[in-house]
Amino acid sequence: MFGHGTRDGIVVAVIGMASVLVVPTAGAVGHDGGMIDLGLLPGGASSMATIVGDDGTVVGTAGAADGYGHAVRWQRNGRIADLGTLPGHTQSQVTAMNSAGDLVGISNAPALVSNFAVRWDRQGRISAMAPDVDTSTPVDINDAGQIAGSVDSMENERAVRWSRDGSITYLPVLPEAPTSSAAGISERGTVGGIVRSVFSGGPQYAARWRTGGGLEVLPTYPGGWDVWLAGIDDHDAVVGTFFTDSGQRAVSWDAAGRITALRLPPGATQSVALTLSQDGFVLGWVWTPEGQRAARWDPSGVLTLLDNAPGSSSANPSGVNDRGEVVGQVIMPDYTTYAVRWDRGGHVTVLPRLPGGSYAAASAINDRGETVGYAITTDLYPHAVIWRRS
Repeated sequence: MFGHGTRDGIVVAVIGMASVLVVPTAGAVGHDGGMIDLGLLPGGASSMATIVGDDGTVVGTAGAADGYGHAVRWQRNGRIADLGTLPGHTQSQVTAMNSAGDLVGISNAPALVSNFAVRWDRQGRISAMAPDVDTSTPVDINDAGQIAGSVDSMENERAVRWSRDGSITYLPVLPEAPTSSAAGISERGTVGGIVRSVFSGGPQYAARWRTGGGLEVLPTYPGGWDVWLAGIDDHDAVVGTFFTDSGQRAVSWDAAGRITALRLPPGATQSVALTLSQDGFVLGWVWTPEGQRAARWDPSGVLTLLDNAPGSSSANPSGVNDRGEVVGQVIMPDYTTYAVRWDRGGHVTVLPRLPGGSYAAASAINDRGETVGYAITTDLYPHAVIWRRS
């Protein structure tokens, strides 16, 4: 996927005693080339790349001649294909891709307040996934073609799993928490998500649904009153962030349901998990006495603080691959922005921008190190780009 316990006997262990904090050498920075403008649809003015497969296939969104955004796919040779919309719709967007090139996403129209879940096969043919519900959104697809997402009727939002044949399974909820949403699906078909009350301030729990099993409510971090999930990896480990009275805390649940607070560096009090790779690298932020820092935890819990580019005022990580390489953007004091890539040691490489442009952002990286995102041109329109290693 690209993009990707038990109620009693709660175990809360802060990773630290058996873990290592890795901080890269101050000021380590590189510069890289190999930037390619992926181009536009005929008659369009903008494009953005959001996902890249290990085979070099890129997907994203591009403006069509009528000005509306369409889901698009670029082959490795740079050829762009308009993936279109459902009949009568004007807009579409890809939300996830598996390693076979199957795509899921949404289709809608400006006059509609609803999104409709869609799937594109490898030939680019589009089909509706839940035509009989008011709103539906897929968030992830595994290599077996199972899809996790949510559907919303007049009653409640519900987490669902689609099988490869298109059948929908509504995942179980709790009587006191009848609303649910999905955050991702593992290669085993396990869905990670949230179950919650329909009432503000009501109970809310991290949850996991295994194939053929029921609802597994995951333990709550002590003092936590709200939770947000970053996703689930292919080992069925779930990662998220709890909100507490003293701030935010990133946590993980292993396959057995044990909860662990992700390690903090000395002096830090808060952390947030943003996303994770299929193999369990977690990407997020920590708040140190010096300020907010981009951070990565490896599958064994080792924390690496990611370098800021020299002169930058902040760093925003956005994607991580199964090698632990991270991409994102850094903001300079004059508000210009550069796309960056961090290596496994946390050292930063500044990626080039389009000639004359003042903004670039990286969104995803594959296991080959190919990075995609977008860069602003001199006419102030974004163009989808890919950075290949020089």
